Amino acid sequence: MLSNITIEHKGYKVDVGSGFTIEERQAFYKDKSRILHKKVTIQYFEETENQEGGISLRFPTLKMIHGEERDI
Repeated sequence: MLSNITIEHKGYKVDVGSGFTIEERQAFYKDKSRILHKKVTIQYFEETENQEGGISLRFPTLKMIHGEERDI
Protein backbone atom coordinates (compact mmCIF):
# COMPACT_ATOMS: atom_id res chain seq x y z
CA MET A 1 0.00 0.00 0.00
CA LEU A 2 1.25 3.51 -0.83
CA SER A 3 2.47 5.41 2.23
CA ASN A 4 3.52 8.71 0.67
CA ILE A 5 4.62 10.49 -2.49
CA THR A 6 7.64 12.74 -2.92
CA ILE A 7 7.11 16.08 -4.63
CA GLU A 8 9.47 18.86 -5.61
CA HIS A 9 8.67 22.20 -3.97
CA LYS A 10 10.90 25.15 -4.91
CA GLY A 11 13.70 22.75 -5.79
CA TYR A 12 13.45 20.67 -2.59
CA LYS A 13 12.06 17.16 -2.18
CA VAL A 14 9.09 16.96 0.22
CA ASP A 15 7.20 13.84 1.28
CA VAL A 16 3.39 14.01 1.31
CA GLY A 17 1.50 11.21 3.06
CA SER A 18 -1.89 12.74 3.89
CA GLY A 19 -4.93 13.21 1.69
CA PHE A 20 -5.12 9.73 0.15
CA THR A 21 -8.03 7.36 0.63
CA ILE A 22 -7.36 3.69 1.36
CA GLU A 23 -8.62 2.85 -2.14
CA GLU A 24 -6.22 5.38 -3.72
CA ARG A 25 -3.30 4.04 -1.68
CA GLN A 26 -4.03 0.50 -2.90
CA ALA A 27 -4.60 1.54 -6.53
CA PHE A 28 -1.46 3.70 -6.75
CA TYR A 29 0.63 0.92 -5.21
CA LYS A 30 -0.65 -1.59 -7.76
CA ASP A 31 -0.30 0.80 -10.74
CA LYS A 32 2.31 3.47 -10.04
CA SER A 33 1.74 5.06 -13.47
CA ARG A 34 -1.55 6.47 -12.12
CA ILE A 35 0.41 8.88 -9.86
CA LEU A 36 4.04 8.86 -11.10
CA HIS A 37 5.03 12.11 -12.90
CA LYS A 38 1.56 13.64 -12.48
CA LYS A 39 0.95 17.25 -11.49
CA VAL A 40 -0.66 17.54 -8.05
CA THR A 41 -2.02 20.26 -5.80
CA ILE A 42 -0.77 20.15 -2.22
CA GLN A 43 -2.30 22.13 0.62
CA TYR A 44 -0.01 23.01 3.53
CA PHE A 45 0.00 25.16 6.65
CA GLU A 46 3.33 26.89 6.12
CA GLU A 47 6.82 26.50 4.71
CA THR A 48 9.45 25.43 7.24
CA GLU A 49 13.18 24.79 7.24
CA ASN A 50 14.33 21.17 7.17
CA GLN A 51 17.37 19.69 8.98
CA GLU A 52 19.66 20.49 6.04
CA GLY A 53 18.57 24.14 5.87
CA GLY A 54 16.27 23.59 2.88
CA ILE A 55 12.55 24.20 2.50
CA SER A 56 9.94 21.77 3.79
CA LEU A 57 6.17 21.97 4.27
CA ARG A 58 4.22 21.75 7.50
CA PHE A 59 1.21 19.40 7.28
CA PRO A 60 1.30 18.78 3.49
CA THR A 61 -1.92 17.19 2.23
CA LEU A 62 -2.80 16.00 -1.28
CA LYS A 63 -5.79 17.92 -2.64
CA MET A 64 -5.92 17.05 -6.35
CA ILE A 65 -4.19 15.02 -9.04
CA HIS A 66 -4.21 16.93 -12.33
CA GLY A 67 -2.51 14.49 -14.68
CA GLU A 68 0.21 15.45 -17.14
CA GLU A 69 -0.85 19.10 -17.30
CA ARG A 70 -2.48 21.30 -14.71
CA ASP A 71 -5.69 23.10 -15.72
CA ILE A 72 -6.05 26.48 -14.04
